[in-house]
Amino acid sequence: ENTMSLNQKTAIVTGAGSGIGRAVALMLAQRGANVAIIDINEADAVQTASSITAAGGKARSFRADVGRTGELDAAMNAAIGFRIVRAHSAASSSMAPPISPTSATAVVFGS
Repeated sequence: ENTMSLNQKTAIVTGAGSGIGRAVALMLAQRGANVAIIDINEADAVQTASSITAAGGKARSFRADVGRTGELDAAMNAAIGFRIVRAHSAASSSMAPPISPTSATAVVFGS
């Protein structure tokens, strides 16, 4: 199996409290990434982060509505340094980052 190692990298995943976003966050953690979980539902975000840490990974949860740029910016700033991999799964017609709001795409920055 040819899998990309994400050791020593950090991923920000929006919509990671459930569904595709959660699956992406868990997969990134399994590949070694530290994961910043962002979701509008704080309890779901905490649960995803807890699942990752229970499996030996590193994760932090953040509550934010990605449709509100200020909330997303605040969560991103709280997760400063977590800017190497970003995966967006949350749906919003006014999502600030330039990734389709209906996608679950992982983008790797740097080497």
